[in-house]
Amino acid sequence: MKNNIKSFFSFKRLLPLALIFSMLTQLVIGVVPASAFSFGDLFPKNVVTFDSNGGTSILSSAVTPGSFVARPVDPTRVGFSFDGWHYDACTSIWNLNPVCSYLRNHFGFHTVYDWDFAHYPVLTDLTLEAQWTPLAQYTVSAAVNITDSGTVSGAGVYYAGDDFNLVATPDIGYSFENWTGGCSGVSSTYHVDNIAANMSCTANFTANQYTITFNTSGGSTIAPITQSYGTSIAAIATPTWINGSHVFIGWNKAVPLT
Repeated sequence: MKNNIKSFFSFKRLLPLALIFSMLTQLVIGVVPASAFSFGDLFPKNVVTFDSNGGTSILSSAVTPGSFVARPVDPTRVGFSFDGWHYDACTSIWNLNPVCSYLRNHFGFHTVYDWDFAHYPVLTDLTLEAQWTPLAQYTVSAAVNITDSGTVSGAGVYYAGDDFNLVATPDIGYSFENWTGGCSGVSSTYHVDNIAANMSCTANFTANQYTITFNTSGGSTIAPITQSYGTSIAAIATPTWINGSHVFIGWNKAVPLT
């Protein structure tokens, strides 16, 4: 009986109780503020560190030993697709840390494990490393049908799955008509969703047409002329006064050459 009592009131059993009692006492009398008091301080946690390996940062997690850590939001990395979290601390057969021993006993011997968040318990502090696969790259080229008729923005090199726009902008005197080649449609903005191959597109522009009319102020009629932007204008006939009483001396606005 005495031995049982001594065993129950052993130092190892009484120490946590004494710590709790001490903390509660200090809390009640105001020595320790309530914000600083936590029973979690008495029970250590295992820390899981997530090494994103060049991707966006992921915060570490503290979990109760033997429990499962929640899967974090997948990190992202430009030019790569995420392939999951790996545990690679078991590369040596002599590595006997609790996690390696558990995984080998239950899931076979491997040097690297694809971490299974639903079945692999956290038995010690550990680091999980993000794995990535490089994405394919595709080239998008763009041209115009007439030199100096306009420009196209958005061409370049993109990763597989990227979204982007090709935008055709006409120069002065031109209007956008349509896309041909690897693009189609009559909108000046061509949207590409989830690119999966190289592309080559042509933006087609047409020259605007302008009409010049002539008021001869009573002289002989001069027919109006309609021409495309940038083309040369032929010489204009000289109007005459019907009875010859007036002489033509010029137009009040100079006729352009183009």
